[in-house]
Amino acid sequence: MRRWLRPWVVVLLLALTYVGVTLARYGGDPLTFALVGTRYSQGDPQGSPGYDGQ
Repeated sequence: MRRWLRPWVVVLLLALTYVGVTLARYGGDPLTFALVGTRYSQGDPQGSPGYDGQ
């Protein structure tokens, strides 16, 4: 019975739970996980730069 209870399985279950709860909390919006700055989201050249590859 404990053959499936490996550390990577526990981490995977915790990560999926975190992602699921976070998405449910914010109405399923995946942009919850990205920090988009106002320079890009609102087109403000003097705005904040954001993060996540921008």
